[in-house]
Amino acid sequence: MESRGRRLRNANLLSNRYNPPAVNGHKQRGFSNWRCGPPLPGLAVAAIVFALGASAPAGRALAQDQRIYAGVTGLASQHTASVDKRVDTRAPDTLVPEPRRGRLLHDRDSGKLTAYGPGLLAGYRHPVVDNTLYLSVELDVAFDNEAVESQFSGIGESAGRNQLGESWPDRWSYDSDRNYGVSVRLGVAAGPLREWDASVYGLVGMRGTSGTFSTRFNGCLSPSPCSSAVDTPNFVSGTDSRNLDFRGTTFGIGLERRVRQRVAVRIELRHTEYDDEGWVTPFDDVRVTVPTVVGTSQSGLMVSLARTF
Repeated sequence: MESRGRRLRNANLLSNRYNPPAVNGHKQRGFSNWRCGPPLPGLAVAAIVFALGASAPAGRALAQDQRIYAGVTGLASQHTASVDKRVDTRAPDTLVPEPRRGRLLHDRDSGKLTAYGPGLLAGYRHPVVDNTLYLSVELDVAFDNEAVESQFSGIGESAGRNQLGESWPDRWSYDSDRNYGVSVRLGVAAGPLREWDASVYGLVGMRGTSGTFSTRFNGCLSPSPCSSAVDTPNFVSGTDSRNLDFRGTTFGIGLERRVRQRVAVRIELRHTEYDDEGWVTPFDDVRVTVPTVVGTSQSGLMVSLARTF
């Protein structure tokens, strides 16, 4: 009898181990309740959803009240600069000798550079239709300043294309400073996007930038041909720099995803086309003028992290 009692107690302990008894009227989960195995798939889905930053519907309602936002950006962009240079020797009293006098030479060159830099943004969002459609106004500044460099081929009859009246093969560079702008965004968060707590938007705005344009030249400013010989005029060398301010139009598209109730991540493609800046350099001593026009544009990918307040 004692051996039988011991066996019954062991059986009850084993049963309680895999099927725990009810506590306060609620049945505890034991191994025998996992008919389809442990709940790893559910945990994996929950981890994926958490990693993707899925927010509760309350996050969307919260966005209607929290309309002011600010954040940081990272920008990768391609800067393009083009230079249009003309050498005008058509003045009646020019000192340029034949056959180089009385003509207008047109030389053009361009360069590209990929730049990276941080930035800051701040804006105000206004929901239009139950947070499905919204408008926002945003200010931002980017510090992706780099120098685009290139060299003219030069136009002329001489071997070096650097005699008086020719278009010299100058080296040039445009070193951009920070750029800044204001833009208006129209966004849509409907259908699957709304379930994913995301939106797509288009933008248009105005942008400004400033920088330094520099040229390094080596050429002849004498009516008589220059050379390295002792008894001939010498070539002159130097550098000319000037500050330029550009204004332009920006347009682009983007995707925004809310990852927390007050935090959103954006990825944005945009392009800015700046207005040209031009000037005329007079060489009064030889009656020659050199009109120059510089143009620049910027295309880039911007990733930003913004918080609403």
